[in-house]
Order: sequence, then structure tokens, then C-alpha cells
Amino acid sequence: MEAETAITMLPPGEQDYVRHQVAKNITSLYQQQGQRTTYRNIKEKREDKTAKLIKDKLRKNKAIVAKTNKGNSTVILYSDYT
Repeated sequence: MEAETAITMLPPGEQDYVRHQVAKNITSLYQQQGQRTTYRNIKEKREDKTAKLIKDKLRKNKAIVAKTNKGNSTVILYSDYT
């Protein structure tokens, strides 16, 4: 049900107060959503930067990351072509 439709069903003396409360709650929700988006963007940027640093370090050291055949492990393999 729409907020305004529900508000019109209230006694006339309470309608303005409830409109104000609804507007306040909606504004608060928008602000919270904006903060979550900002936090998410910062977190994604950090993750991207970390991934890039790892890739650069692997490339510089001529290494690759591989999953082992048995078990649940990951290893770093260095190639030494000198």
C-alpha cells in the first residue's frame, strides 16, 4: 500500500505528523544506502589494488600460482630460465 494512501486513512490531525515521519525515514534510508555504496566502492578499490600488486609481483619474479592435484592447497611456482 502506498504511504500517502495509508496516511489519508488516518484522522486529519495525525496526517501531517505521519507524513513528516515517513519523509524522515525515507531520507534516512537514502543516506544509509549512500554510505553502503561508498564503503563498497572503497573496498572494491582496495581489492583491485591488492590484486594488481600481486599480479605485478608474480610477473616480476617470473612466478605463477597453481592449485595442487591432491588436497586443498595452492602453491607458487617459480620459473628459472637463465
